[in-house]
Amino acid sequence: MSYLELPPTLVEILNTYLYEEAVDESAVRRLQCELEQTLRRSVPRDQAQEANLANACYLAEQLLQGLYAGVSMDALLTTSYALNGELNQLDQAARGVNFVTIPEIDNLLITAQAIHNKQLEATAILPALREATAARVRLSRRFRLLCLTGTLKAPSKGAVRKALKELRLSLAVIGSDLSKGARAVRAAAKQLEPLERGPRALPVAGLPIDLGFLLTALEKSEPSAALRDEFYKNWYSELVDLWEGLRDSLLLAPSVRDALVGEVEDCLDWMAEDFDLSPSELKEGVADFLDSWKQLQEQRLTLEGVWGTGLERLGLALVGASTGRVPDFVLAEIMHTYRSVAWNSEIRSRIVTYLRNGERRSLLSALESVRETAAQLQQIDTYLVGRQCVHCQHEYGEHAPEYCIDGELHCYFEASA
Repeated sequence: MSYLELPPTLVEILNTYLYEEAVDESAVRRLQCELEQTLRRSVPRDQAQEANLANACYLAEQLLQGLYAGVSMDALLTTSYALNGELNQLDQAARGVNFVTIPEIDNLLITAQAIHNKQLEATAILPALREATAARVRLSRRFRLLCLTGTLKAPSKGAVRKALKELRLSLAVIGSDLSKGARAVRAAAKQLEPLERGPRALPVAGLPIDLGFLLTALEKSEPSAALRDEFYKNWYSELVDLWEGLRDSLLLAPSVRDALVGEVEDCLDWMAEDFDLSPSELKEGVADFLDSWKQLQEQRLTLEGVWGTGLERLGLALVGASTGRVPDFVLAEIMHTYRSVAWNSEIRSRIVTYLRNGERRSLLSALESVRETAAQLQQIDTYLVGRQCVHCQHEYGEHAPEYCIDGELHCYFEASA
């Protein structure tokens, strides 16, 4: 996540506030639920985290009060980014390993300890227990997958199977006997840490590790009825759900988007269970899907060639706005920092079109233009001769530190408005 990005629900609220000068009540309720869930799971372990938690609670309250009080967008953004900073620090602290490397089980044990220390109410164990139970199911699915592909050998199978059973039994105990259950959960989870690390295989870019592992196995191994049945029983619907969640947010140039998306969807339709594919036919369908998926990943509009050109901030704003993580107000403000120069007119026109009608296609076209412009700037050094940094006014070629005083990279373009 870049420094410009905010939680999508918060961006939705800010955009509604900007365009309609109103408060999106349903989005506010969703935001409140998300914040409550995050704050409930944030168990302070030291004074710094206690301060983070207190600040986050205060800023969340200030943000909601500001929305209903009709404060300026600048004020709301200041509070929003401050709140996001506190939440990110709490999230980073929560990601640290305290007991075991299985995140959901680790969170359960942290919660149990906090309840024992009177930091949380006893009911706080319930959501943590649900997440830990879901993690056990996830590990069980991974275990079955590794067994089917022959990755786990007989001695390891027995030990993992026993640890999964012990984890299931200990999760059933922790609700009634916190201390005894927590000790049993920790002991069983320790045995499952190698399973949590996942299969030793090259992942498929953009796919969860288990799903990518199974698809690669289906493509590379001999046709197998057992693998075919496992795919359709436990993984095909997950693949479809993943695709439907990703499809609309893909960063693809409009000129190639329809063709690439169509190829992936054709492959998913071909693999649909209704067609009753044989193992050999499924192997062929999976190979076609992985080929289409690889092409789609290669065509994504990334910022790889933009770094070092002065266009980084604009690129980050476009990517963030395209994925619903940067408010439109921020995008507009950043666009105005790039002065009226010839190369910028096309990019500016496409951003303005988006800001007027909300057409995401215009954003993607603007991002494509930024990438093309960045490539030109990387190649033609003389393009910058005689230009000024729009942030600090240093001339190109003049002795100056790498960064401006506000932390921005120098942006050497025409300084006149």
